[in-house]
Amino acid sequence: MAVIEVNANNIYESIRNGDMVTSRSVYKAIKAFDHQKMDIFLTDVCLNGYKDGVAEAEKALSQHCSEKQADGDMEEVQMDFSEVLEVIGKVKGIGEKRLKEIEKKCLEAFG
Repeated sequence: MAVIEVNANNIYESIRNGDMVTSRSVYKAIKAFDHQKMDIFLTDVCLNGYKDGVAEAEKALSQHCSEKQADGDMEEVQMDFSEVLEVIGKVKGIGEKRLKEIEKKCLEAFG
């Protein structure tokens, strides 16, 4: 049996590009992981997802701020809390429930 190198970055890249297809050989390789390899693999996948989420949030916020400045409404961009939540809500993976949790935590921390 051939040994297949399963790399979380390669698999995550396929997932992110919409090609959520796991070949039989990759499935077998992942299935054969021991506890340590599975921990490393899943941590890599989660960190890649987190990094993508941060990048999406920064991109959405930057776009929102650029639109505000382009309108000429204000010299400096100032946002209220509802605008921030609106931008966060546009991030892929942030649903209504998660957005409510974020809102609750922010209100607890900042009043």
